[in-house]
Amino acid sequence: MTRAEWLTWHGKGFKAVERLKQIHDMFGLVPEDSAHMALWWNLRGTYWYLESTVDT
Repeated sequence: MTRAEWLTWHGKGFKAVERLKQIHDMFGLVPEDSAHMALWWNLRGTYWYLESTVDT
């Protein structure tokens, strides 16, 4: 997560999107553990936001 934030702030949004997608995919479709639901939801939202705004 820290690395993805660093990548975003330093203009490497495309790499940040890749990193966030990897982390998000580790959870599967929806996490079974409710403790991870907020993290999963925020990763999902951040990923989709960056993906829609990153110049490829």
